[in-house]
Amino acid sequence: MAEVETLCDRIAILNNGNIVFCGTASELTDKVGKKYFIHIKTRQGNSTFETDNIEDTLISLLGDLKQKEIHVLDIKVDRGTLEMRSTLIQSMIVVSVSMGAFIGLPPSLIETYGSDIKKVYKANGVPIYLGLVTMFLSAFVHLMIACIVIVLFAPVLFEAALPTQLPIFFLALAIYIIVSLSIGSILGLIIKNQAKLTMIAQLVFLPSIMLSGIMFPIDFLPNFLKTIGRIFPASWGYLLMLDNGFCLENLWYLIFVLFAAVIVCGVILKKQNQRATFFR
Repeated sequence: MAEVETLCDRIAILNNGNIVFCGTASELTDKVGKKYFIHIKTRQGNSTFETDNIEDTLISLLGDLKQKEIHVLDIKVDRGTLEMRSTLIQSMIVVSVSMGAFIGLPPSLIETYGSDIKKVYKANGVPIYLGLVTMFLSAFVHLMIACIVIVLFAPVLFEAALPTQLPIFFLALAIYIIVSLSIGSILGLIIKNQAKLTMIAQLVFLPSIMLSGIMFPIDFLPNFLKTIGRIFPASWGYLLMLDNGFCLENLWYLIFVLFAAVIVCGVILKKQNQRATFFR
């Protein structure tokens, strides 16, 4: 931005062949915002902080880092740019998927597998797993539609940047949705009481959001909270959906959780099938 202000009287910005801005450097600054972004690199990872007062924010951040005995490797300060909203879509999607998987899906499963409906399945020769499969697919489609809406409207409403590789992004999104729904399926199959389910679903949903890195940087959390945050798929799904984030390093844990959830759901359904046969 500094080079642009020095060399150019007027600036034009193209996005997908369309001129999205044309004006002076000061007009662009007013449009983007006059805030600054502080990038801090530590051995624990990278963090970005938004501020309009560099001096006070740096003093506060460095004081916190020193108190937590975190060694700073590099500090960089940037003025606000159009690219600073590049992770907004991923963050919104993590919230939406987590809410749909942990709060939306389990109650439907309780209505089926916590009642006599499963006995009706058995009496009519319908596989007991069919209810789970149909609800899982329905939830997947609905969450995918919601995420597509976010991708379409976030750039318009919030000036969010689209992922650079949409096919890979949607592949990562599909994997993240499937893994999240598999955990929601376990909740719906194990818990038989709606009140208990509401409490436990919140205990899963809130840490997924608060400790995933989408609400605030996790570098300043105690180590045990960082470890807890890595247990939930939200942090892994968020990293997987970032530009250039689709790699084995961010994928392996999600695959592990998916296989474990499939096994657990299979065991639970087998026991329920045997119980339904015994009481028939």
